[in-house]
Amino acid sequence: MHLTKLFVGNLTFKLTTDFQGEQIRIYSDPLTFPDALSVRHVFENRGDAAKAIAEIDYYLTKDKYVLLRTITPRVPFFRRYNKHYEPKDSDYFRPGHVILLIWQDRDHIYYVDSPSDLHADHFVPHPDNHEVGMIAKQDLTDALHRLTKLSTIDADKESLNAFIAHSHASHVKAVMKDSIVKYRSSRVEQTEHGYSYTNKEAFLFLASLSQSQVRPLLLNEEFKSIEQNKILIGLNLVLKRREILRDYLAQDLPLASKYEVLEGLERSIDAIASTRMFMLHHMLKGYWAFDSAYTELLFHIVRAEDRLYDALERYFE
Repeated sequence: MHLTKLFVGNLTFKLTTDFQGEQIRIYSDPLTFPDALSVRHVFENRGDAAKAIAEIDYYLTKDKYVLLRTITPRVPFFRRYNKHYEPKDSDYFRPGHVILLIWQDRDHIYYVDSPSDLHADHFVPHPDNHEVGMIAKQDLTDALHRLTKLSTIDADKESLNAFIAHSHASHVKAVMKDSIVKYRSSRVEQTEHGYSYTNKEAFLFLASLSQSQVRPLLLNEEFKSIEQNKILIGLNLVLKRREILRDYLAQDLPLASKYEVLEGLERSIDAIASTRMFMLHHMLKGYWAFDSAYTELLFHIVRAEDRLYDALERYFE
C-alpha cells in the first residue's frame, strides 16, 4: 500500500504533433521520485555488441537493474520483430521503448517487459516465473550491435525505507501544487519537430481535429494495430496517473477533507476512460475515423479536468 505514494506523480501531460498535425503522441510528465531513487545513464554505443553484453553483465552482477534502449524491431521477443527491419534516424535519436533487464547468467539475459509488447511465438518465460522472460545473449546481439543505451536504477535503501514508512504528505502536496501551476499555464508551442499542446490544450486540439471538415484522421493510418496507437496509449498514461493519485488519497488522507478532490478525480477518470473505451470499441469494429463522434467526449474531458483542478487548488493551496 505504501509503495503507491512513490508513484504519485504530476498529473500534467503533453501532446505532440509534426508540422502537418499528424504523428500524434501523448506523454505524461516524468515522475519526480524522491532522492531515494535515481536513474543514471551509464553506457551508449553502436557497432560493438560484445562490449554491450559485457557492460550489461557488469551492471547486473553489481545488483543493479538495467534499463535498455535498443532497436526493438530487431529484438526477437518484441511484438513487432522483423529481422529485416532497417532502422530509421529516429530509432537512434529517440528510441522510446525501454526493456528492464534484471539478471544474467553465462548464456542468457533475464528481462521484464509489458505483455502487450511481447511476441507470442518468441517469448521464452523463466520456468519458475512466467512474468520474467529469458533470451540467449547471442539472440540479442543483432539489436545491440545497432544501438545500445543503458541506464541503471539506483536506490538509497535507507532513504527509501524512510520514505515508505512515513506519510510524506508534503511531497504529494508539492507535486500537486506543481500540477496546478502547469495546468493553469496550458499552452501551444512550436517545437523543432512540430507542435506541443499541454494539458487541456491537448484535448482541445483533439476536439478540433475531430471536427475537421477537410479529412478526418484515420486511427490506423500510422499504426496498423490497435496496440500501437499512440493516442490510445497516451490516454491510458494520463488515466493511470489519476488512478494512482485517487488510490493514494483514499488510503492516506482524512475522508472529510478530500471528498471534493476524490469526486473530481472520479469525474476525470470516468471521462478519460469513457473516451478511451469508445475509441477502442470503434477500432475493434473497424471504424477508424477520428471524427465528430469524439468531439463531445473530448469537451467532456476538458470540463472534468477544469473541475478537478479547481478542487485540487482549494485542497492543496
